[in-house]
Amino acid sequence: MRYKLCSLDQGGLLTNTGEIPSRAVWKVYGIDERIAMEIWKQHDEEFFGGRISEDHWWNYFSEKASNRVPLKEVKRIFRENFEPYLDNLIFVGKLASQKLGTEDETMVTAIWTNNSREWLDFQKKKFNLHHYVDLIISSHELGITKHNPRYFDLALEEAIKRYGYNFLKKDVVFFDDDLRYCHNAENAGIKSVHVPRPEMLPDLIRKNFQVSI
Repeated sequence: MRYKLCSLDQGGLLTNTGEIPSRAVWKVYGIDERIAMEIWKQHDEEFFGGRISEDHWWNYFSEKASNRVPLKEVKRIFRENFEPYLDNLIFVGKLASQKLGTEDETMVTAIWTNNSREWLDFQKKKFNLHHYVDLIISSHELGITKHNPRYFDLALEEAIKRYGYNFLKKDVVFFDDDLRYCHNAENAGIKSVHVPRPEMLPDLIRKNFQVSI
């Protein structure tokens, strides 16, 4: 039996991105999106790489925004604005062990995400992510984000270790709504597919894996 790996970004394809819940928080801070994003980007590599905690992240944000919003309130607002792209989750859930073309090929699904431990734990529970995919591999576990092509080598190594199968790069397709990460996957030798809008994901998976569901 041969396996092919369908690896997917989470925020933007299966759930809304972190920026969408963040906009609700920025209103509380009373700062515009441009300033908020400048602050956001200053420590996102450390945060999503697992080197600083969520509390540290929001405390830094409050300091730079010059507005000390209570930490508990920030976390509550942020989390209540996360939403799933339910149609995509259901579709991806149907891909598990899907036969591909010939009978000796089977699909394995994985989330490859830039995420913190705290945010991912919350989303796993809220959206029951493990029900829909075989593997979930996050930047905070690897110590590196998708900003670096090395992420994709490490994510593939982790997928091999967890699933117990030696996936080859030629058998992996990575889907992301961020073109930068698609380029980095390609630079790592992994085929990537840019998904400009979440509703395009099912057809792009069908096209690249020749599944009929």
